[in-house]
Amino acid sequence: MRWSVAVCTLALFLVGSAIAQDHPAEKRSDDRWYQAVMATTAGHFSFQLPGRPPKPRSVQRVSGAGTKYTVLIWSAVFDGGAYQVQMATLPRNVDVTNPRHNLQATLDGDATLLKGGKFASTEWKEDQGLTAVDAVGRTISGRDMRVYSAMKGLRVFTLTYLGAAGSASAADVNRFIGSVRVH
Repeated sequence: MRWSVAVCTLALFLVGSAIAQDHPAEKRSDDRWYQAVMATTAGHFSFQLPGRPPKPRSVQRVSGAGTKYTVLIWSAVFDGGAYQVQMATLPRNVDVTNPRHNLQATLDGDATLLKGGKFASTEWKEDQGLTAVDAVGRTISGRDMRVYSAMKGLRVFTLTYLGAAGSASAADVNRFIGSVRVH
């Protein structure tokens, strides 16, 4: 389980990195934020982006036990920063009895991309009654990366920001990270 979640997150982050580096950022003509709501059979969640949310991409992954599952990904680049939202419902054979363990495995995978191999700050908290983590680090290429992840049962919600050095706590990034609602 630890390995499969970390590999999945690493692959998704690399996609986000490519988006941030290979596509010019859209410039917002105003300060409009858009709300996206995703409904699933297990409930729904919502988030905001500083621009119109794209339609999600579906990526198939395989758990450590060999069971396929789907990750929904929304990726957008605005004002030089890459914003990515991921939602996955893990297979029933994945042990989620200790969400902090599952989320730490995700962070461990992301940390391989950071200077020094670890996040500069990691804040564990309870958010909306869920185990959550908000971590910030500097990538090997010198960009800020901020990752917020939370779990509700088998569902994992991850918001990732990648941008210029010193931007991980900017108002837009704080709004993005703070916008997620799990129902």
